[in-house]
Amino acid sequence: MVVYLKHEGSGQYIGIQKKKKRLILIPVHKDKAAPFFTSYARFISFQKPKYYLVDNQMELIVGGIKDIDVTKSWTLNNCNIYNDVSGNSFDLLPDDKGKIAWEGTNTTLPPHPSVST
Repeated sequence: MVVYLKHEGSGQYIGIQKKKKRLILIPVHKDKAAPFFTSYARFISFQKPKYYLVDNQMELIVGGIKDIDVTKSWTLNNCNIYNDVSGNSFDLLPDDKGKIAWEGTNTTLPPHPSVST
């Protein structure tokens, strides 16, 4: 799953820029947002898959999963899995026995970051 990371306070998204042989994070409009995917508590750049987000910078991935410092990892909170074509979205809802289960819902959501408004 590809995600676009948004700063709730400013409304800006995270972009990646190459500067002096390093990748730096910059605030951008949603149409310039950098795509990421998640793997073992890491946000990995979709376009630069050898790099991942650590604190507020991009670092080269070295070592294996046992070398991941979870104190510097990010997590998704209040995320939404959404299908642009069907308009369906998933939500966590308790079932009749009180267990949490994924259930599809049909909701109206803001457009995907790649769609200009």
